[in-house]
Amino acid sequence: MSDVFNTVLAGVFVYVLGQILMKLVVDPILDFRRFRGEVSAFFLRNQGVLFGASASEQTQEDIFALASMLVQKREAIVFPSWLAYILFCLPRSEDALVAARRLNFIGNVAASREKQVQVWEAMKELETLLRVKLTYETPGPS
Repeated sequence: MSDVFNTVLAGVFVYVLGQILMKLVVDPILDFRRFRGEVSAFFLRNQGVLFGASASEQTQEDIFALASMLVQKREAIVFPSWLAYILFCLPRSEDALVAARRLNFIGNVAASREKQVQVWEAMKELETLLRVKLTYETPGPS
């Protein structure tokens, strides 16, 4: 009877430990990776509007929302920044904060014709910081 109880108790302990690991480590990482895909899809879908300097107020609000969600989702990852960068190819917390600032910049000037070049440069920097594709531009020869 004692062996059965110990086996069941060990099984429950392993299950609970696995669930804690999933909720604290794996889920935030997968959620962040999924979010990077949403950022990429948003910019690819709205590329003409952003480069044409004809972003609506709703598009600008969506960019601001992406910026705040970026910081929130990166901060939900419990790994130290350098470890998440090495193990999971995630941007460091500092890079996520810079990327959020770039998103806010783009949101602020998305309807300004004078800032189109700066929007392009900010998007290229975002691609590097977040390691996502934001434009349909193909990379040049290596």
